[in-house]
Amino acid sequence: MKKNEPKFGLIVFKNTDNIGDDVQSYAASRFLPHIDYIIDREEVDSFVSDDKETVNCIMNGWWLSNRSCFPPSPYINPLPVSMHFRNTEINGPTYLKGLATSWLKKYEPIGLRDDLVKKYLDEDEVKNYFSGCMTLTIPKEENVKKQNYICVVDLDEKIVKRIKEHTNLKVVEICHDLDGKKNSKLSLEERLENVHKLLRKYQQARCVITSRLHSCLPCLAIEEPVLLIYDDNNQDVVNRMNLYSKMCNSITKSECLKDSKLLEYIDKPLSNPTHYLKYREDLIKKCQDFVNNAESLKVKDIEFEKYKEDKVKDLKRQAESLYFTVEELQYQRNYYKEEYEKTNILCDKYKHEAKELKDNLTAIYNSKRYRYVENIRKVLGMNKDERTNKK
Repeated sequence: MKKNEPKFGLIVFKNTDNIGDDVQSYAASRFLPHIDYIIDREEVDSFVSDDKETVNCIMNGWWLSNRSCFPPSPYINPLPVSMHFRNTEINGPTYLKGLATSWLKKYEPIGLRDDLVKKYLDEDEVKNYFSGCMTLTIPKEENVKKQNYICVVDLDEKIVKRIKEHTNLKVVEICHDLDGKKNSKLSLEERLENVHKLLRKYQQARCVITSRLHSCLPCLAIEEPVLLIYDDNNQDVVNRMNLYSKMCNSITKSECLKDSKLLEYIDKPLSNPTHYLKYREDLIKKCQDFVNNAESLKVKDIEFEKYKEDKVKDLKRQAESLYFTVEELQYQRNYYKEEYEKTNILCDKYKHEAKELKDNLTAIYNSKRYRYVENIRKVLGMNKDERTNKK
């Protein structure tokens, strides 16, 4: 293979409706000496570079949102760090099998952003480790003047109300949700600038209180006091937040509404723990080494053709697996539907029996009450007769 000047690509989610995805791209972009390609995260499997050479990409982000687009094409030379894979429990680890497993083993060890799919990779003997999130590498901006306000990011209305009632400070409410169509029409420069403005707003604040991982972790990175609030009644949230809630000051949503921890933090924001630093430093070194040693190699047409053939086979396998999964789910649905109908019949029966029992008890009660009243009347009547006779 002939060596060329290294080319670099930035992974973005073009149609995202969450600025957290752009924060991820912003963090990775800082390590790239230049960006030759902007590659949509949802189309990495069909990517072909102009000169049919490998393009070096940092692969942090949320994968398997579009499950059929993974693994990436052979024109992408990856640094597999800070990778989050969408929960695959519905169809088991099917989408991380076959061609995906081969790709993972080729580029192992795989740096995971969380441990949600660790067991699947371990089962396939894919070397992996917890790398932390790429947003932990974002640098603190110099000469940013602090202002006297609190940022609250995507918090429950009840929590925001409690904060506002407790403090006289200005409370700035921020939402990470975006208009996906509008955001997709912006240039990369505009999107990254929007991220920069958001991070500056965080850094200027007295403190940040958030439910979003991608406001919490950048705040750790830029040394902004931050409190993470997560919903302890949502298991998916707990699973994603689990490792990070131990890296920062954090409380559960239940605690926010019950005790004084939230209010104490508002009065005196705590310094951030420093456990994240080892992950930050390791990620920075890995990204710098990746860029410094990057090269772009020509990819033979036959390699891409083989990839496409393997991809078609893999998609067929996934489709068959999904078909059987759907059949199984339909069977379970029908089974539970029958059980539900049986339960309804039993409920109706018990309701009818309960009504009969209630009617019987009412009749018995009324009967006894009637007899009791009659006895009293008799006694009273007898006493009246006795009083009359005495007179």
